[in-house]
Amino acid sequence: MKFFDKSGQAVSALSEFRDLREESFNSITFADVDLSDTPLIKSRFSECIFKNVIMNYCRIASATFDNCEFDNCEIQYSRAYSLKISDSSFKNCELSYTDFSNSKIQNSKFSNCEFGWTDLDEIYFSNCEVINTSFHNSSVRNASFTGLLQNVDFSYVADWKTIRIEKANKSNVRYPDTGYFASNEQEYWDKRHTTDLF
Repeated sequence: MKFFDKSGQAVSALSEFRDLREESFNSITFADVDLSDTPLIKSRFSECIFKNVIMNYCRIASATFDNCEFDNCEIQYSRAYSLKISDSSFKNCELSYTDFSNSKIQNSKFSNCEFGWTDLDEIYFSNCEVINTSFHNSSVRNASFTGLLQNVDFSYVADWKTIRIEKANKSNVRYPDTGYFASNEQEYWDKRHTTDLF
């Protein structure tokens, strides 16, 4: 495992830990690390970089990520509910089969990410940019999105009628049941009506 501080110096002591509950990390780079099965409950990460990190089967509930970067990371089959994420970015990340319910995500960017078969119930994406990202086959009961949605796939999501997409700039969004992209929600409803899907 490799951990680095902001100056690029290796931080070897962290490699000894397997239980990181309620720990605080500031300006640490996690590179090529497998943190699978590691408890991270209520941990705080500020200005951290995660590159090629695997966090499968983790318990990350109620953790906080502020001004963090995730690049080419996996968070799958994990319990990551009630997260607080702000001013962070996720690029090329696999975030499937995970419980992100009741999480609050603000002013963050997601590009080329996969949220397939994920629990997103009661999640809030506030003023977020979501680009080239898929939420297919996920549960989105009472989920809320504001910000930018571009090339986003919501096909086959559960509880679609309860999702709120407000004050969002939307383009090329794949809505449930149709299998095609629509430029906006009104176009989706118009095409759905004309194709007798009700």
